[in-house]
Amino acid sequence: MSQIELSTNIFERREIVTKLFKDYYVDMCKTAFNITKDKMISEDIVQNVFLKLFNLDKKIVIEYPKTYLKKMIFHESIDFMRKTIKENITDIELERIHIPDEEISIDKNESIMAKINKAIDELPDKCRLIFVLKRKEGLTNQEIADEMGISIKTVENQMTKAFKVLRLKLDTIHFIFLLCFFKL
Repeated sequence: MSQIELSTNIFERREIVTKLFKDYYVDMCKTAFNITKDKMISEDIVQNVFLKLFNLDKKIVIEYPKTYLKKMIFHESIDFMRKTIKENITDIELERIHIPDEEISIDKNESIMAKINKAIDELPDKCRLIFVLKRKEGLTNQEIADEMGISIKTVENQMTKAFKVLRLKLDTIHFIFLLCFFKL
């Protein structure tokens, strides 16, 4: 599907969103599942994204609908994971993972950071540089693109690549730590 225009007319919008839903629902569920690893949650996220799209109160033009939807799904899935992580860390779990000796706790935190930094260091050069500029330095995609003389799309693609590689290299707890404590 090529460029689409979501107007403020509710009937036109319903028709377009329904077509998008029929065309992309399965692909979007797969995208969400790759992040959440839960089929029902993935389906809920996808449905919420389509509902948000339907409820927009302004006219928008979407040049690449599948890419636009995937980006929305990605962000919604990451937001869901962040909220879930924060909600699920209970006092009991904190006591279970708490190490009473202060020095050991510092060593444990340094160990976590060492594993994350090692995984970041193993990224390809360009990918690593863009990841560090974005997540550690807090630069925007536009600022990175301008500084490196590349397109914003290249920055986005390299960030996607970085997250895919890091997700494979880090176990779940380290990847979650990366998502929660690096600027996102």
